[in-house]
Amino acid sequence: MKRFLILAILIAAGVFFGGKFYYESQMKKSLDELVQAAQVVGDFSYRDVNVTHTGEAQINHLRFQPHGANDAVLIDQVKLRTGNALGLFYLSEDAKKQQFPQHLGVSVSGLRILTGGSVYGSSQTFSTAQGFDAMGCGNRQKFSGHDLMDMGYEELVMNIDLDYEIIGDGQKLRLYVRNLTEELARLEITADVQLGASSRSAQVMAATFTRAALNSLDVEYEDLGYAANVIKFCAAETGMTPAEYRAHHLAAWQDYWNRQGIAVGPKVTAAYENFVQTPDRFSLYLFPATSLSLRDLFETPANILIYRLQGNLEVNDAPVVTLDLVGLTEEEQAQIVAQKEAEQEAVAAEPVVDPSLLSLDDLKNHLRKSVRVRLHNGKSYRGQIRAVEEGRIQFQRFEQGGHLVMPIQLDDIKEVRLTD
Repeated sequence: MKRFLILAILIAAGVFFGGKFYYESQMKKSLDELVQAAQVVGDFSYRDVNVTHTGEAQINHLRFQPHGANDAVLIDQVKLRTGNALGLFYLSEDAKKQQFPQHLGVSVSGLRILTGGSVYGSSQTFSTAQGFDAMGCGNRQKFSGHDLMDMGYEELVMNIDLDYEIIGDGQKLRLYVRNLTEELARLEITADVQLGASSRSAQVMAATFTRAALNSLDVEYEDLGYAANVIKFCAAETGMTPAEYRAHHLAAWQDYWNRQGIAVGPKVTAAYENFVQTPDRFSLYLFPATSLSLRDLFETPANILIYRLQGNLEVNDAPVVTLDLVGLTEEEQAQIVAQKEAEQEAVAAEPVVDPSLLSLDDLKNHLRKSVRVRLHNGKSYRGQIRAVEEGRIQFQRFEQGGHLVMPIQLDDIKEVRLTD
């Protein structure tokens, strides 16, 4: 019996280490091919790969720098999670059969990107989205990388988990997304989709996506300091007190919905005001009133979608409220928008004196202070003015782990603002 156990252990060890060597060599081969292919758009590298006894395939210390960029995206680790020791074997078998695995997970740990770098500024991921957070903050539709720098976020560090599970043999799909951005926010999304597929075949499931329907969508958000930094930044940008800016932001938020043809009811308004006053967490639970395909979810106008998609909202552990949203007619929408524009014109005041905004004629009195310089071409730099010369300044800014002193012509400067 003892010999049998020893033999079994040796066989199991041989299978594991043999499989580990095989999968690691296959991963390395595929990644090396990717490194070569990526040379067209940038420099991609990784340190090593590893396969664990729990069925995880790990890629460690990745780096990607697009051509022409002065910074790079860094990732501590990417993991493919199969859930058990034989998961990679089953994954390869599913690939041979051209079918989706029953469940699979991907984790990206320690994704780092500089907000003031060219990668962040040029990425479509960050440049196209419009967020509620920037509403009322001047004329912004979103925050730029340099805005985030002014809030104290010179680098974003993110941890992302993506998981899916096929229920039955293709009838339903459950998707989990978890994103933690350090010192900013935590976001979790769970989506339940009715596929109605007869198998996990890639061809069969691809055909079902045209008629796939949403069963439910749950969103959980936890603020980790971001909202307070936004309020502080935007209050300074608009020359308001934090309390004044909160009220101003809430009005801008309501105006946004009005322009979408929606009137926000008192329940949702009170809930959102609660979050703005005490930014902690909220949970949003959405479910269709009638069958709602994924295509309809993205293509239906907002003022019609609110009648097809119902939901509940919970903010800061307060009682759950229903989404009391009402669609506006074109006449009602035009009347509300015109009235708010008239009110804004009526209360237009004299320009507010901003103590952080420096006169270009007074820069000599602010040497070695922390400032942000914005140029007419849209570029922005944070650092210190080291000297003021005839027609230009010598500006010291942080660059790639060190300090760089650069001349900037005064005619190229749009504004200089204190950031202390």
